[in-house]
Amino acid sequence: MSLDEIHITRLGSGPQVVMVHGSAQGGPAGGAEQFGAQQTLADDGWELVLPDRPGHGHSPSRGPEDLEQDAVWVAELLGDGAHLVGHSYGAAISLCAAGLRPTAVRSLTLIEAPIFSVAPNDPDAQAFEAQLAAASANENPLAAIIAFSQVAGIPRDLLPAPSMEQLARMGAGLQQMRPPGTWDASIAIDTITAAGIPTLVVTGGWNPGFEAIAHELTRRLNAQRVVINAGHHFPHLASSGETDIPGGEFNSTLETFLRPS
Repeated sequence: MSLDEIHITRLGSGPQVVMVHGSAQGGPAGGAEQFGAQQTLADDGWELVLPDRPGHGHSPSRGPEDLEQDAVWVAELLGDGAHLVGHSYGAAISLCAAGLRPTAVRSLTLIEAPIFSVAPNDPDAQAFEAQLAAASANENPLAAIIAFSQVAGIPRDLLPAPSMEQLARMGAGLQQMRPPGTWDASIAIDTITAAGIPTLVVTGGWNPGFEAIAHELTRRLNAQRVVINAGHHFPHLASSGETDIPGGEFNSTLETFLRPS
């Protein structure tokens, strides 16, 4: 898909921060909604670049989702250089994009990244992957997306509520999506490590499988590691820590990482 076909919300001015969202296509929420709590960063001297991935929000679908295909236009979107943040499936896309154009990545932040290939022998990671696959396998797309959301720790009240029709489309998109566990991240990780890209790995502290993956990503990428005790899959939107502001703890963590003293 051409970058011209991607709907992009741009907010603020300053160093660019490209944020790549997750979710299954077919729903109403694109980048601006899925990173809604991060929009205050636009007032703090950052230009936020918030694409709607194909089939999400205002961007047209191009068929079943594939993280390596999405990584191509994300890498192009980095332009002459930008910070790159990815959540969930968007974190897998971001890792892949950074591997394609490491010189264009000023930093990389991975939030709840389902990079199962880094933990092939970890029982928690493998059990979690099996649970997600079982939920997705339900013959009814609507039942599949509901079951998947429960297993994946996706809260109901943080994003615009999809209609039943949109939920069914998301279920169909989920069943057609290339699972992130089929992608071997080794080449991308080696490329990023060799380039010395500063990397931050964030989890929500709720799932042992995600924590095991994050541990391995941190080790292999020489990354910084932060756990925001959100209790769900969206730690960047959570009201947690010392502040009750949605996304407050994540935003403070991200700014500290992007502006090291």
